[in-house]
Amino acid sequence: MRFHHCLFVPALLLVVPMLIMADPGSKIERNEERPGHAENGSDGKGELDGAAVAVPVPTPLPLKSKDELYNTAYWDAYSILSENNSCSRFFRGPSIAVEVLNSLAGQLQTKRFTNSRLAVTMSGETTTVTNHLSGLSYRLFKKAAINTNGPFYRKQNFPTETSVPNVGSFQPNTREVRVSILLHELGHLIVGPNGNWLLPNDGDDPAQSAKNTNLIESMCRDQILELEKITASARRRLREKAVESATLNGSMGREEQSAAQNHLKGLPQR
Repeated sequence: MRFHHCLFVPALLLVVPMLIMADPGSKIERNEERPGHAENGSDGKGELDGAAVAVPVPTPLPLKSKDELYNTAYWDAYSILSENNSCSRFFRGPSIAVEVLNSLAGQLQTKRFTNSRLAVTMSGETTTVTNHLSGLSYRLFKKAAINTNGPFYRKQNFPTETSVPNVGSFQPNTREVRVSILLHELGHLIVGPNGNWLLPNDGDDPAQSAKNTNLIESMCRDQILELEKITASARRRLREKAVESATLNGSMGREEQSAAQNHLKGLPQR
């Protein structure tokens, strides 16, 4: 069985993510191909070509979770990755970035671990998915869980409580840290232009872990800080789009549609 843990440990004055992953030579258990979307890769600094930008981005997922912190983190990540910017280009372009985000979000669960430095754990067999139009690949673990006792959900409110570290420059239990954690995970799932994962395995290597966190922030910090400008109505439109898409393709039953519509009615209009 393969394990991947996203931990946050202190290095110098920052607390940075450490990801304990299977070694790079581990056997791929299963492979599959997806029709996907044709687009070219990028190092995150250049522009995508015209054909790549014109490819439709996958629609957002109609999340069934009642966890608004997690739901907002997903919508924030979707908002960033679905646009052509430095962050989405780092993740090989909006189309593949959103495809992987949706795949990961579709399997993420929550679970409580005693270690407050642990943010996410992924374990089990891995599936390698290749988009046959673009040739881009990514992997998915059989199981993935967010630690409800870690920085995604918690911060230290009182001195007597267990400390919860920052993630890079972002404080725990904030909108910024939650989307940063999701983006960090994507970096360990997507194959880069050089054939390696966008974020190298960092295991018990704090120095590499710090580099990985700094890389995510250097590519995505501007977009993360812009999230506060996204209005509630804009997020609401994204959710309406997701429900409409799921209704049209039949992936959401009538009861689920009704529950989703009732949930949308309770969201802020502005």
